[in-house]
Amino acid sequence: MGKLYNTNEVDDFIETQKSDPNVSDWQIRQANDSVRLYYFYYRGLKPDHISSKKSADLIPDMLRETKRLIRLKHYSYSTERTYLQWIKRKDSV
Repeated sequence: MGKLYNTNEVDDFIETQKSDPNVSDWQIRQANDSVRLYYFYYRGLKPDHISSKKSADLIPDMLRETKRLIRLKHYSYSTERTYLQWIKRKDSV
């Protein structure tokens, strides 16, 4: 498995942000996403809780979860189709 980062450190950072009354909920969510994306895309690190499943094994779960979240946010059907096609296309590459 590739290099990992400690998710507990990220969680601790987010908890620190939550305790600051001057930080809004949207800022906390944005910080959480930003830190995790930084580790994954810029540093090439994966969370330490990632399973050893192959990425192809995760595609059905990813499609299901993506569909659920898109519908939860009331995105259009064409947006849902596009996102699902991107995931499927990425799997075939």
